[in-house]
Amino acid sequence: MKYSFGFIGCGNMGGTLAAAVAKTVGGAAVAVYDRDESKSNALRETYGVSVLDGTALVKACKFVVLGVKPQVMENALAELKNARAENENVTLITMAAGLSISAIRAMAGGEYPVIRIMPNTPCALGKGVVLYATDGVSQCDEQRQHRKQRTFFPVFRARAKTVAGITHAADDGKRHHRQQGQRCDNRTQHRPKINTSAV
Repeated sequence: MKYSFGFIGCGNMGGTLAAAVAKTVGGAAVAVYDRDESKSNALRETYGVSVLDGTALVKACKFVVLGVKPQVMENALAELKNARAENENVTLITMAAGLSISAIRAMAGGEYPVIRIMPNTPCALGKGVVLYATDGVSQCDEQRQHRKQRTFFPVFRARAKTVAGITHAADDGKRHHRQQGQRCDNRTQHRPKINTSAV
């Protein structure tokens, strides 16, 4: 493989992880792709990573981190199906909330080795923790990715059900806070105005 890690999607979390990996293993070992070229170009200028299109990235990388949102994951994987067929050694790493390893495989169209990670928000500050679960990943490949990831974040292996459960709990928490925020906005909008001219 030409690159150790490839990142598809360089948003808040994907970009943070790409930067952390590049600082650890060196930019020459990392390739990135994002539909927003300004994000991938910023990583290239700062960390010396390579910017490729999605197809070339999947063909050239050992580990491919899927940093796209769950609702666009299926389309993103469909676009790369032919490229994956040319790289039988690729391992997919997903951080998408609500998508199990089996769901990623179904979208990918094959029994690919998959690592599901759950980075938490403090990772954006370089202070986070990453949980992960695997399926179909060789012991050698698991140890390799674990060894590299733990150099920039504490990394802990967990059962797939544990990662899924924590992810769902986090999603429920985010949904609750959004709903609470909306209620506060609604109360503010309907709050009666005080006539201060008579004070």
